Amino acid sequence: MAWAFEMVAGPFNPRLTEGPAWDGQALLFTHIPASRILRYDPQTGACTVFREHTNHTNGLAFDAEGRLYGCCSGGRSIVRFEADGTTTTIVGRRVVYPNPADNSIGPKTR
Repeated sequence: MAWAFEMVAGPFNPRLTEGPAWDGQALLFTHIPASRILRYDPQTGACTVFREHTNHTNGLAFDAEGRLYGCCSGGRSIVRFEADGTTTTIVGRRVVYPNPADNSIGPKTR
């Protein structure tokens, strides 16, 4: 099988993106230096800004309830991006050392 790649956003300078996280309809990914989360819709081909001022967030993940989490490298923390536009720190800099990058949200346990 041959791979075919298509540029959906950018080019970014520097070329530094991460994420990615699928929301059920589109792919979210980060442009770390710009402190943005972008959303690529494969149905329309549109790539739009999903969120700005993310404090250099890189790894993204959704939990079972559909809430978006990110590894905030600028704040050395794990954060949750709330639907109302606010951000909640889940794990702060005293615990996260030196810099979070990859993110995975495990299954809900009791």
